[in-house]
Amino acid sequence: MLSYDIRGGAATVSRVLAVLDDEDLGLADVANIVMEDPVMTAKILSIANQEWFGLSKHIANPHIAVSLVGPDVVRSVAMLYMVDNSDCPSRLRMLSKVTGDTAARDSRLFGVKPAIAQCAGLVLYLGDFMIYQQDRPNYDRLERMPVLERTKTEIQLYGAPRDVLTSELLDKWNFPTDVVRGVRERFDADTDFPLARLLAHTEMLLQERSFDGQAIKQAILSSTK
Repeated sequence: MLSYDIRGGAATVSRVLAVLDDEDLGLADVANIVMEDPVMTAKILSIANQEWFGLSKHIANPHIAVSLVGPDVVRSVAMLYMVDNSDCPSRLRMLSKVTGDTAARDSRLFGVKPAIAQCAGLVLYLGDFMIYQQDRPNYDRLERMPVLERTKTEIQLYGAPRDVLTSELLDKWNFPTDVVRGVRERFDADTDFPLARLLAHTEMLLQERSFDGQAIKQAILSSTK
C-alpha cells in the first residue's frame, strides 16, 4: 500500500499549505510565503498570465498573481511542487501542466470557472506522481501496460487504481469538494457534473499524445487554431 503522508520538498510548501488551511490568514499571507521561493513564484506568475484569466497587462507582482488565481490553484501548485522530484519524468510534469492549461482554456464551454479547472487539471495525475515517488520499479512496469491490465495491476498492488488514489489524496489534503468530485466522476458516462465532464473532455483531447511532451504541446497549439 502507498502512504498518503507525502509532505516533503521545499520548506516553503508546508508553510503555504498551513496558511491555506488557517482560516485566520488570507491570500496576502500566502503571497508573502510564496515570494520566498523563486520556483513557486515563477509557476504561479506563469499561470496568472494565461489568457483565460482575462487580464490585458502582464502580471509581475506575486500578490496580484496569488489573488487572481486563488487559493485552489496555489494549493495545486504547492502539492505538485511537493511530490515532484528532480528526476521525475518530464512527460509527467508536462502532462500535468498542459492538462491544467487545457482544462482552464475550455472551462467556460462547460460552465466551470477557469481557476477551478486549472486546479483540477494540474493535480489530475497526482496518483501517478505518488506511485513514481514510492514505487518506482513498478511505475516503470505499469507505464508499459495496456489500460485495463494496468488498472487491474494497480488494484492488486495498491488496493485502488491511480485515479482513485488521486481523489483520495485530494480529499486528504483539503482540496475543494467540487474538485474531488470532478476527479472521481470524470469516467462516469452518466455524470452531469460540469467539472467531471470538462476533465473527461480534456483527457480525451490529450490521451493519444500523453506519452510525448512535445506532441502534447503541438496538440494544444493545433486545437487553438
